[in-house]
Amino acid sequence: MNIKLKLKEGKAFQKEQNFENALKIYSEILDKFTNHVEAKKQVKKILFSKFNNSSGLIYFLRFEEKHRKYLEQIKNKKQFYELYFLSKHLLLSFKEEFVIYNFLSYSAIQINKNKDALIYLEKSIDLNPNIYETNIQYINLLFSLGEFKKAEENIYKLLKNNNKDGYLHRLLSRIKKYKKNNDNHIKELKHLFDNKSVKANDKINIGFALSNALEKVEEYNEGFDYCIRANEIQDNFLKFDLNQEKIFLEKIMKVFTKEKITDLSITQKTKKTPIFIIGMPRSGTSLVEQILSTNSNVYGGGELPYLEDFILMGENKGVLGVRYPTILSSPNKQLLESMFMFYQNKMCLISENENLVTDKLLGNFRWLGLIKATFKNAKIIHVKRNPVDNCYSIFKSFFTNKTNGYAYNQEKLGKYYCLYHQIMGFWKEIFRDEILECSYEDLVLRPEEIIPKLSDFCGLKWESKMMDFQENKRRVLTVSATQVREKIYTTSIGSWKKNEKDFKKLTSILKEAGFN
Repeated sequence: MNIKLKLKEGKAFQKEQNFENALKIYSEILDKFTNHVEAKKQVKKILFSKFNNSSGLIYFLRFEEKHRKYLEQIKNKKQFYELYFLSKHLLLSFKEEFVIYNFLSYSAIQINKNKDALIYLEKSIDLNPNIYETNIQYINLLFSLGEFKKAEENIYKLLKNNNKDGYLHRLLSRIKKYKKNNDNHIKELKHLFDNKSVKANDKINIGFALSNALEKVEEYNEGFDYCIRANEIQDNFLKFDLNQEKIFLEKIMKVFTKEKITDLSITQKTKKTPIFIIGMPRSGTSLVEQILSTNSNVYGGGELPYLEDFILMGENKGVLGVRYPTILSSPNKQLLESMFMFYQNKMCLISENENLVTDKLLGNFRWLGLIKATFKNAKIIHVKRNPVDNCYSIFKSFFTNKTNGYAYNQEKLGKYYCLYHQIMGFWKEIFRDEILECSYEDLVLRPEEIIPKLSDFCGLKWESKMMDFQENKRRVLTVSATQVREKIYTTSIGSWKKNEKDFKKLTSILKEAGFN
């Protein structure tokens, strides 16, 4: 690291009042040299210039609710480096204020200081062990980092306070090893599912937990029965509007023709190359990202919200996300250039030395035309899986966001898959070989052939450790958090056949649409 160059870069950002980027630079210096005088001086200068006048957050005698609200505002603006350094500064005066530790841990997670975040969460829990949200954040972080044993221990601790907590039971079912006969946790889950005093949301989670647990002990039919029942409750709750989604995708295909994309195209290249990994949920996208991010030149960004953040900027959100923002209905070069700068800035903030950044927000397949017009040097990898296996895996999964509201009903799921296949066919016709098609089945059956192809497509220098991706310690937040910590396995191929008779509604829709 060239310290003089880094300091010069940081001060240039300060001059532009781009404090978030400046603080990132100083953070990188302080990570290497904890007591670097000039870096610490510049951090302090930013904090005092920005926060002392506007909020009084630097000089005050008591930490009050108004100060917590101000920190919440910074968090909501996603100014994570500002939140991180400000929280650290406040701890000098308020070492016993658990709320500050919570903000500090949250910001540390967002800027990839995960080990520090664990320490801050542990301190917060020591100060106030009864805050549910803090304990959940701690468990989720352990889970996403692959610290499953420690996560399990903490889940059991929380369940002692409330054994009806469906979320905790569902998490536990994903990591617990079950006994084949008379497992106590399975017995408890069955009792809770039939308990009328259990809230609907908890019952949904418990149903998915039972589905996971019973599948592990090879009780496939009983497990899938609970899966169907949990899905039915969730589907009734969400009321996903498939027709709205159909209209939305049809509008996109009408606007983003090959000619329109050519007219809109920006020639400038981003400083860091984005790798967009797209596909349906549970198609193998997390596996592909885990493999690529094992390369030392790739930062695994996960499901980055930045494109959607920009697309929705100043627009009204529908219940299930985007409806029809201006940049999609009336795109122009000025809007695309603004999106280019916004996204590039975010990529530079989250990564350090890596030249490529993965973005596997699956819904990005909807606006590939916008992506290709805006990011000239972007790499796009489309991960495909056997349609029935893919839909079966989706149907058995609980998703934390409402965007995947189609997942809980076989008819909606089958028809949504057809919509996804239609728009991907549309993009493929336009972009052809600019999109790399990666078959999940090929990847798990012939990894020694497919992984080098992924590497070549992204322009990476080959690193043999990409074959040992399961050793990658990065944080994984998706449903696949447990699977990507394992070596490649092929047991999920054809897994839907275990419940073929109960999955006929979906398979008939796919068959009618021409999928074998």
